[in-house]
Amino acid sequence: MLHALSSISASDQYTHLNEIICLDEQLLQRFTGKCVIQPALSHLLVSLQANKTRPLYCWYNDKKVFSASLIEYLRRHTYRENIEPFRR
Repeated sequence: MLHALSSISASDQYTHLNEIICLDEQLLQRFTGKCVIQPALSHLLVSLQANKTRPLYCWYNDKKVFSASLIEYLRRHTYRENIEPFRR
């Protein structure tokens, strides 16, 4: 991938970078006021790392799961339907 990037001219790289910056600004404007930074949702809470100190949960090492603490937090602060995407 890096080799392919090195074949792009500096002016093209600058053009593409500016396009990414503009798209990022549009996305930020679109979702301003809709997304809230929640300090309680730290990396430790949202990742599997939080499970390492909990009995039973520390037995499983799957990178595609949320921590038990995050699910408990969401159940306390949101509607149940919002955190169960596969529920019918």
